[in-house]
Amino acid sequence: MKPGLIISFKGSLHYLLDQETGQIYPVELSGKARYLQQNLYVGDLVNFSLLNQQVQINSILPRKNKLNRPNIANIDHLIIVASAINPPFSFDLLDRFLINSSFYDLEKSLIITKIDLLTPKELEQLKESLTYYRDQLHLHIYYESSKKPQDYLADEDFLNSKNIIKCFSFPINALSGQSGVGKTTLLNKLAPEQIRKTQEVSSALQRGKNTTSHYELSKISATNTYICDTPGFLNLDINYLEADQLKNYYPDFINNTCRYGNSCTHTVEPECSVIKDQLSGKISQIRYNNYVKLYQYLKEKK
Repeated sequence: MKPGLIISFKGSLHYLLDQETGQIYPVELSGKARYLQQNLYVGDLVNFSLLNQQVQINSILPRKNKLNRPNIANIDHLIIVASAINPPFSFDLLDRFLINSSFYDLEKSLIITKIDLLTPKELEQLKESLTYYRDQLHLHIYYESSKKPQDYLADEDFLNSKNIIKCFSFPINALSGQSGVGKTTLLNKLAPEQIRKTQEVSSALQRGKNTTSHYELSKISATNTYICDTPGFLNLDINYLEADQLKNYYPDFINNTCRYGNSCTHTVEPECSVIKDQLSGKISQIRYNNYVKLYQYLKEKK
């Protein structure tokens, strides 16, 4: 048997990379073997054999994680892509992505695109509003401009060649974010040999037209690692959580010594230290307000 990596899913076919030779094969299965194909995820490590240049998947190796939206396995690093404007930056979506990364125990980074559409003052204000996420949550934040990169090359947090190597050093990196934030444009920059169609954002709807119709791992030559673009969406579902579990995925709350311990919801309890800290500014009020909103949503879904 040979080691393989599922690198793409297009239509009804998966594509497998032979990790010994670098050859790519379509995976066409029938009969009982079709069960394996139906359960394949991009990022899966498999054992396979070849018969007349036809791939036979013998087994799927144990996964360290599996995301169902997008359908990707064995992710090391979640890269949240958000635009500074058009569509506007959303702290609500950012917090939802961070919950997801904590749930799946993923490394995480944030890339903010379209910064050239902001004035210098607006960009500074955006950076200031993200200070809490950078310093308290240890979120790596990078800024990107596809149209005027020369204006920002000297900025230490701009996604220049040095920061590309730093950000994308993990074996499998997944891009996630709303439609229209520039994930495909970013992917074209990182893997230019695999040019993808990009579309402008509808100014009327303030959302993009999704250009990604399949899942695919692309090789980043600068880091010799993989990146996957994923279909954009408008709302990140967190229904896999119960309301009383939500606080477990807020590390800035967990590190806080609340007098009520794990039984505290951090929403209405008198003398709750998390509530006190958000009132004093120690915990971001924006992030705390998002937490309360999500808590109520999960509580009411019953």
